[in-house]
Amino acid sequence: VYEVSEEKNRPFIAMEYVEGESLKDLIARKELSIGDVLDIALQICDGLSVAHQAAIVHRDIKPQNILMGKDGRARICDFGLAKLRRDVTLTQAGSTLGTVAYMSPEQAQGKEVDRRSDIFSFGVVLYEMITNQLPFKGEHDAAVMHSIVNDSPEPLARYKTDVPDGLQRI
Repeated sequence: VYEVSEEKNRPFIAMEYVEGESLKDLIARKELSIGDVLDIALQICDGLSVAHQAAIVHRDIKPQNILMGKDGRARICDFGLAKLRRDVTLTQAGSTLGTVAYMSPEQAQGKEVDRRSDIFSFGVVLYEMITNQLPFKGEHDAAVMHSIVNDSPEPLARYKTDVPDGLQRI
């Protein structure tokens, strides 16, 4: 993000132009090796770390918001729902912001979120990179939210057999 500002009473976020594709498109296009998954995951973690150190919580981490540049670098984008940790007016209590399938339990319940919510959402992205499946399912948003709050995802080994035990635990 280069700038967050307002022009003629319209807020905007100026970001880097990234030539490449979304992580969602990459996942749909090819099966990622465990090595590729780990490489991309570490880059996403680095990006989240920088955002969190700047007191920014993204609140909508998902493969569509991660751009894979032609240079192989992952970039987190679309900070439109982001909030500063100290900003108490951006989110009203009881509101849910984000993409349902990637929400943390706190988001799904309309509670206050912090960087741990982004980390949970990253875990959903990691699961999807490995399995090409979402860990929490339902026929409608309310059912998905119920699953996020109450269910444990299927083990990764159900979808992919060569996942190391350490990654299974994560």
